[in-house]
Amino acid sequence: AFSGADKGTSSGQFLKLGAGARAAGMGEAYSSVADEASAVYWNPAASARINGFSATFMHAALLADISYEFLGYGQKLGNSGVLGLGVQYLSMPAFQETDPSGFETGTSFSPKDTGVTLAIAYPLESFGFKKYSMGLSGKYIRSGIYESASTFAADLGILGAPCSVRGADLRLSLVVQNLGGKLKFEQNPDPLPLNLKLGSSLNIRKNWLIGLDVNFPRDNRPYAALGTEYRLDYGANAGIAGRAGFNSR
Repeated sequence: AFSGADKGTSSGQFLKLGAGARAAGMGEAYSSVADEASAVYWNPAASARINGFSATFMHAALLADISYEFLGYGQKLGNSGVLGLGVQYLSMPAFQETDPSGFETGTSFSPKDTGVTLAIAYPLESFGFKKYSMGLSGKYIRSGIYESASTFAADLGILGAPCSVRGADLRLSLVVQNLGGKLKFEQNPDPLPLNLKLGSSLNIRKNWLIGLDVNFPRDNRPYAALGTEYRLDYGANAGIAGRAGFNSR
């Protein structure tokens, strides 16, 4: 585990594609930063920071005419936490089917991958942990090439309370992604891309923050994500932000 020699040993690679322009702009250093609907993907515990409701949609046009979509929604349930929903969908252009000799058969197939996530986040104040939260999500994953395979998995997340470090607010998180489940197309099932993520965010000022995530994937060497965001607010309901990030993956 945690070795570059393990590349290509996990299925469901589309699960690594991320969610949301803000997270992408920060180099995916987002597990302690998330406070809106894409938290369903990055850290289910961070969904507890949603007030009222939040919705997000992303479309990405990738190489070779591959398309990727993410839809996320979070709804606060009074004092009972936050319920979140996330949908990932990856589609590819059609391939021509060929026989064992390499001749086209006249039929085609289109690979597609789908992931549906249902998450619940709950504040831990009733257990004596003020401003801490934890989250759990269940996933249904379906991957289709010529044949299709499906499985279930889970994410588990914990988000710490902010603590003061020389006047700046530091927040830590721990996330386990794609826990359990294997995709089996023919004979041998392949595990999902399990990932252990240690995250942190530092609010240097009210409108300036830095995020750092360290990832330990099942099928590659560890890598880090570092990002920053500087935001200017115009009144209560408008603003503009600049973001930069680096990812060593």
